[in-house]
Amino acid sequence: MLCCGRRPWKFYGVKKKLLMAFYALSVLALGATSIILIGYITDVTGKIQLLLILLIAIAGITGGAFLFVLLDLSNIGCKFDEIKNDIASKTIKTTEEFAHRVCTFICNYFNFSFFTIAYCFFNIIDSDYVCSDNIIRNNITERKFTSMLNKSQQTEKITYIGKHSVGDKNYHLYIIPIWFGKEWLGYIGIFSPNKLWNMFILFLSDFENEYVDDQLVHVLNMKNAAAIQK
Repeated sequence: MLCCGRRPWKFYGVKKKLLMAFYALSVLALGATSIILIGYITDVTGKIQLLLILLIAIAGITGGAFLFVLLDLSNIGCKFDEIKNDIASKTIKTTEEFAHRVCTFICNYFNFSFFTIAYCFFNIIDSDYVCSDNIIRNNITERKFTSMLNKSQQTEKITYIGKHSVGDKNYHLYIIPIWFGKEWLGYIGIFSPNKLWNMFILFLSDFENEYVDDQLVHVLNMKNAAAIQK
């Protein structure tokens, strides 16, 4: 059973737009009000005090928006249960199906202010690449794929590859190695419009460790069992 009700993915995109609109309107309102008040204040001390109040208010709004993102991230396990349940019921049987679901999940779920993943691809051991969008294959060479695969086999840490163009936009590319114990199982590549803060990188590392690697082991075991039966 799911630990929570299903929530449509569109909700996250709408929520992000509402949050950014609220933030922008709040900053504009504070800025306009401060400019008006500064015109009425004649002494320098009063103007400095008003400016400090404005900066504190903006910092408070930004901090509130950031806290909102952190609180929402904690719901990830609830949503990922849909994938876990489909593995348990054998709705997901192959590594390709698992990779597709995980890539879709990553691009849909990580759609927050300050923390957005636009594209994703997944390479599982002894399987072909699965991409969230075919545009990725058109923008990354096989040589680049091979280079990232080799790097993912050398470390368990998330690695920053640098800026990379997808279509007409530049993104920051990261690879997330998938390890189960001392066994390398593959890696996930993600494209973010912004360079990720260390806090979000640590969250992605926990996401791989807590949700992805063990579920991938289940899928690989099913794949091996099916191959033996044949």
